[in-house]
Amino acid sequence: MIQLWIRRTTGGSGGSRQPIVALTGSDTKVVLGSGEQPDALLLTVTTPEFTYELAAPGAMPADRWAQVRAVLRPNGTATLSVLGMTVASNFVGIVGTSPLTPTIGGGSFTGDLSQLQIWTHAAPAKLSDDPPPLDAAELWAYYPLEALKQGANAQQFVTPDAGPNKRDAVGAVEQTVRWHDEAQADGDGSFLRFAGDAAEARLSPISCLSGQLAMEAWVRGEADDAKPAAVIQLLGAHGQAALIAGGKDGQVALVVIPDGVTIEVCSAKGLIKKNEWSHVAATVGFDAAKQTIVARVFHQGAQVAAAELSARTDQQGPPKFAPLHALLHEALVTRCVLGGAVPGGARFRGGMAEARIWQKSAPERVGAMWLARAHGGEPALLAAYRMASMTAGVFDDIGPRRARGTASGEVTVVTSGGPPIASLRAARAFRVGGRAKLVREWLPAELAGSPATGKAGAHRSVFDATLEVTARDGGVPTDRKLEVRVDRAMTALVETDGVVKKTAWAAATSYLLTIPNSGRLRVRMLADSVSCPTLRARVAGAPGGCGRSCAPTRRRRAASAR
Repeated sequence: MIQLWIRRTTGGSGGSRQPIVALTGSDTKVVLGSGEQPDALLLTVTTPEFTYELAAPGAMPADRWAQVRAVLRPNGTATLSVLGMTVASNFVGIVGTSPLTPTIGGGSFTGDLSQLQIWTHAAPAKLSDDPPPLDAAELWAYYPLEALKQGANAQQFVTPDAGPNKRDAVGAVEQTVRWHDEAQADGDGSFLRFAGDAAEARLSPISCLSGQLAMEAWVRGEADDAKPAAVIQLLGAHGQAALIAGGKDGQVALVVIPDGVTIEVCSAKGLIKKNEWSHVAATVGFDAAKQTIVARVFHQGAQVAAAELSARTDQQGPPKFAPLHALLHEALVTRCVLGGAVPGGARFRGGMAEARIWQKSAPERVGAMWLARAHGGEPALLAAYRMASMTAGVFDDIGPRRARGTASGEVTVVTSGGPPIASLRAARAFRVGGRAKLVREWLPAELAGSPATGKAGAHRSVFDATLEVTARDGGVPTDRKLEVRVDRAMTALVETDGVVKKTAWAAATSYLLTIPNSGRLRVRMLADSVSCPTLRARVAGAPGGCGRSCAPTRRRRAASAR
């Protein structure tokens, strides 16, 4: 068994399929590294006859620590886990008996590693998230990754084994040791708890599905109901569908509800366990050329079921294509509900967090983002409810619409024990604050654009935001960059150390700004209308990945960052 903490740096792993830890013998090679996508964890086992692979999408989210574990059993089966949750399992071949040589790195993976443990047992009795007991008989090697020694040549370094066997590991010279004070396990945040027969939350209506849809949420069931409960229900005038989870079979399913009857579209069983957090999702996409709909269901970022539907399938069995097709082309889905129950199902009782609805099916995005929080400005995002706080039964949508959800009296906020995604309350190395307003301002011709053609300047509406960055000790992190995003294309007027520059900013794209000595940055944008974008900012490379949002209110008054 291999266990370690990984924090992948923003921007990917430097390429696909990069090794992180390798164990090499004369008859077997075991490699734990990144997959085709930089956020995916990939276990590769090579034997003289075959090469086996086991992938876990989204297991290495950018800029936050994740504990990963690869378990290889004597019968050839293997399991990948992240933050204690099993995310992939399959046969990968039997590891040979030849001595193994450990290697750390060796490719272009960029990120931080900590607390690497290797055990000779699939489930060691003394396994801990902290440094292991060094006298444990099953401990094959332990690398705190706190020191390096020069290797046999300038192209190598040696990582000491702190265990009793002294199996020092060899790695590439590009790796260095650095100290950090960020907590590794930063989840366990707040969530909304649904309890009682009337517990549900109504969301704002959504529009512009345009033939595609994705919905997802973190759930933790607390009831012993025989039937699965509703997680997200989208109920239009002509089409209705729901994502359901739980029940005695631990099911995750996408269902349609024509004429008040619940019909399964695709489902998988044995996945949901009582009092354990699970990420569940469903995507639906209409192919106009083929006149088919492909529906998929996901658990922990991995696809677990799929179905392809057409008008012909409705003629051969219960209607599934028609209700989904109608929903995907609704001008406005008026009833959007979290929790509750579908006809014939149980009512949702338990915890829920980070519910998101997208206007694109994009199955690959489900895998990439299941362990990450939404920034709020991602392309095709319709709604994102963090569900970590609530005021008078109202909780916010951080998506581009800035809508709201309203919960019944039997829905409450729980401040600890949330899902293993980045906590919004954990202590951070940096704080980003902000305020914004919409003003009318005289700009010189070089900044005002076309209205000032042939003139000295012109009056323009300007979205004016001030961002302030401070470190935990009260200082200013001038050695860092501030990552800023807007949710639609704008012309930015960025002021740094008294110099104003005009540049085009694309929607949902990160821009890095230098943090001045004062810690305050002024970002202004030419506003084409009273409706302003939401600006989101975070310190680049800081753990957690949750940015501060900043936008003026509709009354044009200054608005504090949420």
